[in-house]
Parts: sequence; C-alpha cells; structure tokens
Amino acid sequence: MEIILEGGFILTTIGLILASVMIYFASRELSLTRKTRTIEYVTNQFDKLTKIGARKELRKVGDRDIRSYVKEHPGTAQTFLEYVYAFNRIGAGIYKKALSEDVVFQIWTPRWFIEMWKKFKSWIKQERERRGEAARGAYVYFKWLAEEKCPEVEKKYPEYKWE
Repeated sequence: MEIILEGGFILTTIGLILASVMIYFASRELSLTRKTRTIEYVTNQFDKLTKIGARKELRKVGDRDIRSYVKEHPGTAQTFLEYVYAFNRIGAGIYKKALSEDVVFQIWTPRWFIEMWKKFKSWIKQERERRGEAARGAYVYFKWLAEEKCPEVEKKYPEYKWE
C-alpha cells in the first residue's frame, strides 16, 4: 500500500512540474507576443502621424507655443489632435497593461513624453474648453502618462532618462 501511495505521489509531483513548465513557457510566449504587439502598435501610431504630415508640422512649431501656431495656421489643429490621440492611446495601453511599458520606454524615453505634454498641454486645455465635455477623454491618459507614469519610470529606471 505504501508503494502505491509513493507512486501516486511521484506521479502527482511529476504532473505538477510539467504543468509549471508549460505555464512558464506559455506566459513567456505571451510576454513576447505582448512586446511584439507593443512595437507594432506604437510604430503604427507614429507611421500614421508621419503619413498625415503631423511630425513635419510639429517640427515647424519648434519652441513656439502650439496655440499661437494653430492660430496662425488653423488647418493644423486636426493634425495636432492626431498627436494627442496617439499619445493618449499609448498612455491608455500602458495604463490598462495592453502595451508593454518597458518596450515603449526603450523606444521613446519618458522625458520625451513629458516634453510633448508640456508642448501640448495649454492647447489641449483650450481645445477641451472649445469642444466641451466630449473632448475630455481625448487626453486623460496622455496626461497620466506624462505627469504620473513617466516621472515614476525615470525614478525607478535612471537608464531611461534623457541624456
């Protein structure tokens, strides 16, 4: 009887070890898939901005305030909104853990998102007031990303700081 119990114990132990190994490899594969998906998603966001000329337009702004630039060039408002929406989607993806923050911050430093928030912040506020409550969600994750997550990441991982 003891032999049967020992044999059952051994089989149970082997089964648990095999299950643990399978779970480990499955989670590792999911992690790699999430990282790949993050790279694809974020790259697509910025490719879209390039296609519509948003990145080129943002370079023209330089150090000037976006509000004054949009006032001088009214047709650029929608282009800059696409930037805000892209940053907001990236922030939402990190917040909801759908995107790998590690991958995002290896591609773009936290300081870059913080600087973009500073550049867009006053204009976003103006646009929100102009558009009303419907525009409220257009920036909440962008704000969270720049004001909360990025400073946290910079403290936790000094290697991600802008050089």
